[in-house]
Amino acid sequence: MGKPGASTSRGGEGATDRPPPPTAPDSREGGVPRSSQLSPGRLIDEKFRLKKLLGLGGMAEVLLAQDVTLGRDVALKFLGSNLLVDPTWRARFTVEAQNMARVRHPNVVQVYSFGVHDGWPYFVMEYVRGTSLADRLRAYPLPPPEEIADIVRQVSAGLDAIHAAGLVHHDVKPANILLGDDGRVVLADLGLARLVSSRAGGAAIAGTPRYMAPEQLALMPLGPELAPRTDVYQLGVTTYEMLTGRVPFDAAEPLVVLEKHRAQIPKPPSSERGGLNPTIDRVVATALAKDPSLRYSTASAFAEALAEAIDPNRGWRRITNRPARPLRILVADDDPYQLRATLALLELELPAGTVVEGVPDGLAALSRITLEPFDVLVLDLHMPGRSGLEVAAALPTMKLPGRRPRMVLVTAEGGSQEWRAFRAVGGDALLLKPIDAEQLLQTVERLAAQA
Repeated sequence: MGKPGASTSRGGEGATDRPPPPTAPDSREGGVPRSSQLSPGRLIDEKFRLKKLLGLGGMAEVLLAQDVTLGRDVALKFLGSNLLVDPTWRARFTVEAQNMARVRHPNVVQVYSFGVHDGWPYFVMEYVRGTSLADRLRAYPLPPPEEIADIVRQVSAGLDAIHAAGLVHHDVKPANILLGDDGRVVLADLGLARLVSSRAGGAAIAGTPRYMAPEQLALMPLGPELAPRTDVYQLGVTTYEMLTGRVPFDAAEPLVVLEKHRAQIPKPPSSERGGLNPTIDRVVATALAKDPSLRYSTASAFAEALAEAIDPNRGWRRITNRPARPLRILVADDDPYQLRATLALLELELPAGTVVEGVPDGLAALSRITLEPFDVLVLDLHMPGRSGLEVAAALPTMKLPGRRPRMVLVTAEGGSQEWRAFRAVGGDALLLKPIDAEQLLQTVERLAAQA
C-alpha cells in the first residue's frame, strides 16, 4: 500500500485541514498503550492477525495483516492515533472508506469491510504486493516511454471508474499509485475524494501542492461536468514527472508552488529529456491546461493520446481499434454466468465473422485446442479437471493445428504468485474479477494483434 498521510493539507492562516501533530509512540489511547494495540501478532476483532507496519503518517497508519478466516493477506488502515478523539476526523475517515467502497475496478484498491477495534476505527483493503510509483521513480527514474504509457493507461482506467461512481480523487500522485508485482497498476488513498455533485467550498487548501490543479487554489469546486478534469491535471503532472524526472513546478514554499500552477507554463517535456516525440509536448500541455474546459474530458482520452504520441505505430488507439480480420477466441470458465457474459461481450464487440467459443472446464479447453486453431485463450484460474495454469503449462507439449495462441488468465483469488507462474509457462496477461469489460476487450484485441 502507499504511505498513509503522504498527502498534505496546507493552507494560509486558519487552515483547518491540517491534523494535529502525532502523539508519541508510547502514548495511551483509552488507557491502552498504542504499541500493544497494533503490535505484530495482535488479533484484531478475532479475524485479522497483524504482521507488520506498512506505513505511518499523521492521518493514518497501514498495517499488513492476515485474514485468519480466509487465509489471505490484507491491509488494515487505522485512523491516526492523534485523531481518535476528534469526531470530525473520525467522520472523514468513515467517508474515505465509503468512497473507496463505491468503486469496484481492478485499477482501484478494493475495500472489503469497515470496523472499530477497542474504539479505534479501521477499514480492510486488498493488499497490493509491490511498490509505489514514488518509490519506483526514486530507485529507477525516467522509465521507458512505453512503460509510462502503460502506467497512465491503467491509472486512467481507475480514474474513469472513480468518476463513474460520482467521485473525484483530488490527490493523484506517485505515492498514491501502486505498481503490483503482477503488472497491475492500482490507485489508492481516496482520503481527499469528493462527490462530483458537491458544491461545498473548503476552508483550507487540501492536497499535495506539487500535484494540485490551479482550481484547487481557488477553494471553489467545479461543476459536475468539469470536476473530474482536476484529476486529469494531476495525472498530467505525474506523467510529466515520469517523462522528465521532475515535477513541472517546485519551490520551497507550498504557496509558491501553487501560484506557479496557477500562472506559469511548464517547459515542454522534450526539452527536458532527449529522444521524446515532440507530439508528447502538446498532449501533456493539454492535460495541464490552466482552464479545466481545455483539458481532456476524461483520463482515458489523455492516456490514449499519450500512447499514440509515444509510439504512433503501436499506440493505444491503434491497438484498441477493432481488428479488421475475424478472430478465433476460446473462453474457459466453470461459472456459467461469467462464461455467458464474457461470450456475449466478445461476440458483440469483435469483428463480424469472429468465432467465440465457450467451454466449462480445463479438460474441455485442452480438447478444443487440439482440434481447432485459436488466436486467444481466456482461461479461468480455478476450474475442475485442469486449472487455467495447467492448461497453459500443457500447450508446449501438445501438437496444435496452428500457431500457439495468446493467453489471458482470469481470477478472483490470485495475485503475484499466480501471475509469475502463468508468465513462466508463456502466459500473456492477468485480469482480476469482477472483469472490467473494456479492459477485457483491450487485452484480447492487443494479444490478437500480436498472434
